Amino acid sequence: MSVNGIYYTCPLSGEVIPKSDYVSHLETFLNSLEPVPSMETSAVKIMCLNTHRENREKAIEIIGKYLNNIKSNPDEDKYKKIKWNHKLFQEKIHSQKGATDFLKSIGWAEETVDDI
Repeated sequence: MSVNGIYYTCPLSGEVIPKSDYVSHLETFLNSLEPVPSMETSAVKIMCLNTHRENREKAIEIIGKYLNNIKSNPDEDKYKKIKWNHKLFQEKIHSQKGATDFLKSIGWAEETVDDI
């Protein structure tokens, strides 16, 4: 039997997947692991499902800034909230697969708050 094309063996599922389907297979597998993604699963999603390196690294940098602001200013409530509909958040964080899962896994929660 002859097989044409490039195939990968998924390190998580063990399945042999055509290269063209690999990222979607990985995403489906990761999404099936747990109803609420853990920090580890979310980090794997960020690193493996976002193929544009610069965008992925920018999202990680911004998440790091969110966390450093809270660490440096634990008593300031303004650093404990993110405007999820803010243009920067939508473009830089929400657009990256796994990023909002990561924030939720470390304690962030979506809430509707007046005056934000």
